[in-house]
Amino acid sequence: MAGHVRLSRWAVALLLVAVVPAGVAGRAAAAPERPAAGLVRAAPLTAADAGQAQSLAASSGQPVEILPYRTDFSKTYAEPQGGFEDAESLAPY
Repeated sequence: MAGHVRLSRWAVALLLVAVVPAGVAGRAAAAPERPAAGLVRAAPLTAADAGQAQSLAASSGQPVEILPYRTDFSKTYAEPQGGFEDAESLAPY
């Protein structure tokens, strides 16, 4: 009987480790961010190619998504300081 209790505790622990973080992340993602009073949130910056993205990122000081590099599971951004950053997801964007 003690082995059965130990197995049940392991099963519950595994379930909590697998399910609770997903639930917490889902709630956090569902809460919309609000801009500070008087500020309007700008749309994310995008560009048609890497050269345009680099120029726009440098002039705006914000990352710029390179649209042709977008897939269902990744996005590529030109960074204001130069270089690129890939954002990948296990779920489609």
